[in-house]
Amino acid sequence: MAEAENSVTSEVHHFSKEELLDPERGAVLSRFDFVYPAYMVVEKCPIISPVIDSDGDLQVTRKKDLHKKEGAVLIEHQSATTLELVGEQVWRGSLFLADFILNYPDIFRDAHILEVASGVGLTSVVAAMLAKQVIISDVDRGDILELISRNIKRNIDLIKAKVEVKEIDFFNHATIEEIMDLKNVSVLLAADVVYHDQLTDAFLRTVLRLMSDPPDKTMYIALEKSRAGNIMRVSGRAPA
Repeated sequence: MAEAENSVTSEVHHFSKEELLDPERGAVLSRFDFVYPAYMVVEKCPIISPVIDSDGDLQVTRKKDLHKKEGAVLIEHQSATTLELVGEQVWRGSLFLADFILNYPDIFRDAHILEVASGVGLTSVVAAMLAKQVIISDVDRGDILELISRNIKRNIDLIKAKVEVKEIDFFNHATIEEIMDLKNVSVLLAADVVYHDQLTDAFLRTVLRLMSDPPDKTMYIALEKSRAGNIMRVSGRAPA
């Protein structure tokens, strides 16, 4: 757990359903409930017996009630960290981006996706519900890569994509060269990466490096600004 005087805490934690996993480490398990979009629900035509209310009137069962399906993403994370380890918390941008993915499935369905600075992996779990392949990456610092792997296992029943956990260090592009499957990636994701000038510069240099290789790529960036979610779309064409 982070030292109290040096720690930061995401306000997302005040609204999520949390279960304490490890008091010494400050690790908690949060449940993020969602309703499956209609396109993810298999349509069925059940035979429903008519229901008559106390006044003798027929009660109508609405279609939306028949096909509503709920799910939950389970994420292990820290309740508070130092600024250096903020990726081990859940931040608003990852929720905004996850919601965007579910609402625009044609962009992400059967796609090859790379998320950079993925933190605990919440956005990538949602992307893996639609994509063909998801590479989840972050800098190998603290427990983050192992934490991502644990969250993938917790949500394996939601995931349809091939998932890999890799290191990408914004300050060491040699880590990019070591990932062979990047040649197929056409969609890049990033959430909550703009909060420190030096890190932001390194992030942008990394994005330029990733977009310089074929195939052409589109990047979606989610960030929090004045308590409102923003999705940025950036397209890049690899040089011939």
